[in-house]
Amino acid sequence: MTEAFLRTTYTARLPDGRNLALRIGERNAALDELLAGHGADSWAYITAWNPGARRLDPAENAASHERLVSLLAQSGKSFFEGEGIPDDPGWEPERSVLVLGVSLEEARDLGIRLGQLAIVFGRAGEAPQLIACTG
Repeated sequence: MTEAFLRTTYTARLPDGRNLALRIGERNAALDELLAGHGADSWAYITAWNPGARRLDPAENAASHERLVSLLAQSGKSFFEGEGIPDDPGWEPERSVLVLGVSLEEARDLGIRLGQLAIVFGRAGEAPQLIACTG
């Protein structure tokens, strides 16, 4: 399963119309600029789609995503919507969010709460990491 996460591009739509594209293990200068502009030094990329890597129907996934967005809006954290786009054409892109200023513990706990196997996490100046949400 780890291989699927490594073969995914994690995108986020920024307010200026740019798309940020992240890959695990690859530093991203545009992300570092975004973090600096928001006074944040950490971030996470999280989805509510297909918990446990079990495909749900589109309506269930959409409802889960809206709950995630609502939860983040209430938290006051800056976030940007996007999609995790797999290299494998057999898996659909998953609506997701890039959350700024979130700690590793907060992000992992949210991933666990959403039933996800893993999240992507990073700090300014560092490459994105895959973080397991299971034992």
